[in-house]
Amino acid sequence: MKLYVATFWAGDGWVDLHDDPRPFRAASDAAYSALLAGRATTRLRTA
Repeated sequence: MKLYVATFWAGDGWVDLHDDPRPFRAASDAAYSALLAGRATTRLRTA
């Protein structure tokens, strides 16, 4: 199973939202929560 890390754009680079690689659904939920919290741009990257 592929694992992912949710990231957000901090103005000068991508910053991880969590330290541990997660399955797609869990990482996607973390990225969505960050969007709701006001982070303008998020993405998932493979671990």
